[in-house]
Amino acid sequence: MGNQPQRLRIHASAMLYFDAVRRAGTIREAARRLNVASSAVNRQILKLETEIGAQLFERLCVSNHYANGANGCVSDGVDEAPE
Repeated sequence: MGNQPQRLRIHASAMLYFDAVRRAGTIREAARRLNVASSAVNRQILKLETEIGAQLFERLCVSNHYANGANGCVSDGVDEAPE
């Protein structure tokens, strides 16, 4: 029972989504290629980051301009985290 390292519980789908985002460059494009919702990809990446205790990607803010003049921010661009 001693001091055994904590085991990670990483699901295969999280690794698949991580690799898809890495290759595609954005969560949206990875989701399109995987034919799933971008929110599902984002959730899996967030869960993976929580499990390993490190940020894997840097989320970028892409500015949108709405018809009523209000500005918004959609987090859809993803850069790989610095090594």
